[in-house]
Amino acid sequence: MCLSCAGLPPVNGVCKPVTVSCTSIRVASVTPNVTFFPSVETTLTLLFLIKEQYGPAFSFLPPFIPGRRRSGKTYRAGGCGCLIDDEGSGYAIGRDVLKAVVRAFDGRSAPTVLTEKVLSFLQIDRIDDIVKFVHSPATDKKRIAELSALCAAAADENDSAAISILTKAAEELSLLVIPVLRNLNLPKGPLVLTGSVLQKDRIVPVKLKAVLARTFPELEYAQAPDDAAAGAALLALRSVAATGCA
Repeated sequence: MCLSCAGLPPVNGVCKPVTVSCTSIRVASVTPNVTFFPSVETTLTLLFLIKEQYGPAFSFLPPFIPGRRRSGKTYRAGGCGCLIDDEGSGYAIGRDVLKAVVRAFDGRSAPTVLTEKVLSFLQIDRIDDIVKFVHSPATDKKRIAELSALCAAAADENDSAAISILTKAAEELSLLVIPVLRNLNLPKGPLVLTGSVLQKDRIVPVKLKAVLARTFPELEYAQAPDDAAAGAALLALRSVAATGCA
């Protein structure tokens, strides 16, 4: 199983099927009207690359988790878009960082070093400017997700708000993993941790593994052999082979 959103980007923040026209992607021509589920299919294809090394089954993480057995059985948790889902993702962490700052400002929570870091990062002087930033047409999901790096830095300074945010992220990710492992009967995995949050943050992966160990004490972890682009390329090659389009 693999923890990450991989492959081509979701459509409007939600993983929906898209139709790919016959176009070159360097390694292969994609057959006209081939329908992909971008994040799901390319993620699963990437993980298929590890089948010989790690065994017959696997699955993935944030902001959704698909899993797949060699038999072809699949199961997915999460991935319903940032408005109602995607907990544990970089976007969710960034959103929680902004919430922590405004709550500390008006006294609903204790002061946090996140305040200074956010103001500096956004190059603003007042908390009120955060509201303008959030609602600006120029502010997209990626921009908010960038704030997750500030949370990791604040956690390194033992900021309680930052540590709480990252702990919550780990717990939310575990809630995505558990039903996939159970439905695919994969108590031992392997589980592949990918994505910037799980690869760059020091707190989330440690806490995630600790939470999962309570339910799956024998769960094993593996390294992905390549990135999502390799999965997308392999998927294209298989589509060509299946349809005979060159």
